[in-house]
Amino acid sequence: MKLCPEWMIKKGDLVRVRTVGTSQNKDLSIYKKGIVIGDVVYTTENQIKIWPTVKVFIFETESVRYCLSGSIEVLSSS
Repeated sequence: MKLCPEWMIKKGDLVRVRTVGTSQNKDLSIYKKGIVIGDVVYTTENQIKIWPTVKVFIFETESVRYCLSGSIEVLSSS
């Protein structure tokens, strides 16, 4: 039995990642571009296959973070 549909994202995809800012603005969502550098990961911390994560390099901050499927939009597929 599958718990979730397949997540159509892979290494090399250009993505837009939604983060939450800490300013007093009404719209707290901040969008940053990045590239997927890891495969989709299903771990026990992510409650098996309910919330998969993927490793993304964020261009603006030059950092790597794990992102959930709800915070990523694929801009260009590799």
